[in-house]
Amino acid sequence: GPAADRLRAPDHGARVHVVAAGEHLWGVAAAHVAAVTGQAPERLGADAVAAYWLVLIEANRAGLRSGDPDLVHPGERLVLPPVPGQ
Repeated sequence: GPAADRLRAPDHGARVHVVAAGEHLWGVAAAHVAAVTGQAPERLGADAVAAYWLVLIEANRAGLRSGDPDLVHPGERLVLPPVPGQ
């Protein structure tokens, strides 16, 4: 549908993710890479997630309330930059 088409748009720019309780950057990275590539999160290799996780940290480090990429708070808005290679 239209939502899936938007996810796959090659140059749709960055999107925003609002952190929910219990989320962490690795999980957000895995879910976003899965959505963009059309794969199930559990099928992704750790290398693919790690590459995007680092991009995600760099894009958001300055805006994190804690200043610590391992500690994100519910309600924080994360910029989801484009997935490398997509």
